[in-house]
Amino acid sequence: MKASTTGERTLASSTSLKGKNGDSADVEKVSPVESRASSPPPSVGASAQLQTPAKPPFSAQFLDEDEDISRARRKYITILLQRTGLIVTAIFAIFSIYWGALYKLPTHSLEGWIVIGEFITAELNARSGPIIHWNIQQSGGALKDPDDVARAIVDEDCWIAIEGSLQEITKDYAVRMVSELIRSNISLAAIRPNVLVRPVYYTLVNVRPFDVPVASAVTFVGLIYLLILSFIVVNSGILARTVSGIEKKLTTASLIRVRLVSPVVIYLILSLAYTLVTLAFKLPFERHFGRAGFVIFWILSWFGMTAAGLALESMMTLLTLKYIQVFLILWIIGNVSVCLWPIETLPVVYRYGHAAPFYHISRGVRTIVFGTKDERLNFGVLAAWIGISPTAVVMLNMGGPSTVEETHDFLKNLFMDGDLIPLPFQRFLAPYIARRRTPKIEQQYADIGGGSPILHYTKLQGDGMAQLLDELHPETAPHKAYVAFRYARPLTEVTAQQMKEDGVNRAIAFTQYPQYSCSTTGSSLNELFRRGKTGDFDNIEWSVIDRWGTHPGFIEAVAQNIEAALAKFPAEKRSETVLLFSAHSLAHSQVGPSAWMGMQTGEALKGLARLGTKQVVLIPIAFTSDHIETLYELDLEYAKEAREHGIEVHRAASLNDSPVFIRALADIVTEHLRECAAGKGPTSIQLGLRCPGCTNATCGQQKAWFTRGGR
Repeated sequence: MKASTTGERTLASSTSLKGKNGDSADVEKVSPVESRASSPPPSVGASAQLQTPAKPPFSAQFLDEDEDISRARRKYITILLQRTGLIVTAIFAIFSIYWGALYKLPTHSLEGWIVIGEFITAELNARSGPIIHWNIQQSGGALKDPDDVARAIVDEDCWIAIEGSLQEITKDYAVRMVSELIRSNISLAAIRPNVLVRPVYYTLVNVRPFDVPVASAVTFVGLIYLLILSFIVVNSGILARTVSGIEKKLTTASLIRVRLVSPVVIYLILSLAYTLVTLAFKLPFERHFGRAGFVIFWILSWFGMTAAGLALESMMTLLTLKYIQVFLILWIIGNVSVCLWPIETLPVVYRYGHAAPFYHISRGVRTIVFGTKDERLNFGVLAAWIGISPTAVVMLNMGGPSTVEETHDFLKNLFMDGDLIPLPFQRFLAPYIARRRTPKIEQQYADIGGGSPILHYTKLQGDGMAQLLDELHPETAPHKAYVAFRYARPLTEVTAQQMKEDGVNRAIAFTQYPQYSCSTTGSSLNELFRRGKTGDFDNIEWSVIDRWGTHPGFIEAVAQNIEAALAKFPAEKRSETVLLFSAHSLAHSQVGPSAWMGMQTGEALKGLARLGTKQVVLIPIAFTSDHIETLYELDLEYAKEAREHGIEVHRAASLNDSPVFIRALADIVTEHLRECAAGKGPTSIQLGLRCPGCTNATCGQQKAWFTRGGR
């Protein structure tokens, strides 16, 4: 027994699985928490039954039927539909101005000069028509060399010129032409006759004529419009989420899905409008792929918009609206710079263009319209831009059965774990013990509402933490919280599969036991290690947060709940109130009467009653949310025993949805990420140490594996 600075006495006790089995954990050591004089928030207090907050933040799914969520969802969708309609209208009304400027170019009667000798003059005169009128210029005079011809093109004295002696006019005259030219001893400037030098636009790609000027809209300048559209969609999403208020209601996983799915659907609609405008101005989609060219162009535009838009969405999270304009300028210039000419003709620094979204849109369109080289990479690169990987934060915990029916499997998994409960002949004894204990534990879960709330609160805490992390550490955004329970759903192998499907390549193993123990955190890390070695997690880079019981934010959150419980006693009695910290015990190596460390919480209460204590605050310290030990043992069993011995008892609330605690979780991860970035390694120094008497080979291998970042 130890007195705090304000007079309240603090004690530590423990509960065990012996006769009280449930979904709790152990604690390495317990320190008294100093009481505070300030008044606690009125909404914080002890609870005897499982209670779900009326409308907790960060806890809803987008399709929930709750009236508040439904109203926010309708408002969100309405805003997006209105904005999408405006953008589609702008595409048809405004894009047509630029497309129309290019559409009529090939139909005018333009003057073309050909600088040749006398041999083919007659042939060219015969070939003049309504589109190109060939003006035969005699060599000499004003046109003395090719530079004079180039200047005439620049000054628009003519629109097309074929320099030098032609190798041939048609295949029918090939032999006669070559023979005549050789006899005339003419130096040839051999240029393929199907390459026309245009002042409007020219491309070297595959030496193909760029004979459809409207194509320049969708291979160069028009790509800038696509990016502007993407930026408008990103801003529309921010507006819709802010005005509807839905951003503060959804879980992180649900919010990420909304932020991904909404723009992807909008881009599908906008890309169709973009394709229809292009079709109206007769871009020949059918040249290379036939009628499928229209659909291929549409899907290519959709992929391109989505790739550019989701990249902007990510950068908006990193830079916020205040600085995104700087990135937008860089994004436009960096993409457009590699679209006009083949990358092979540009300086080496522009080789990044092979990964640029606009480059692959432009090359894809050229393949569709002009039949140029099909690199077979365009869709793949754009898809890679769409699939940017998040930073995963894996919340490790013991878990608990969410329904009464899951109790047996939970107990079986628990007793099978030699790290937590070492048993002789464990493979045979564990199933037997689980079967024997299931009926009693099922009744306990039924008494607290039909299951453990630990999954509910772990998800809520993780989602709130992830949203704060996007603001606190945007360098590794987006962040996504995963839950990996050791003995209940979702088990570690299920979480591993989900992370693999999500394409996660970096993850933080974040234990939800504040104090480290090989029996709890160590057991979860061993399971991660085993799954990692078998390839369940694919090629993820790991780091570990293995202990954080002294973090100021955690202590502040616990202290607030203690203050709220103390406030239930009359002010004159608080100095005589005992603060009794209750944590799950640790198992000894042997099984028997001394299998669990003591003293037990029930024994501590009896001892306090014998010594004359009349007021006690029970403080659960080893878990971050309510579980069977808080809701059944402390609230029902021990509270009843205390009253029978003349003690008035109140329990400090568990951390559950405490905003202070959720912020503490985000701060802990932020500090960890900064330490990793500073080169301090993926784990703490303590995690790399082994107990002097450790004989568990898996423990040593696991520590070495995480120290190498999961390699």
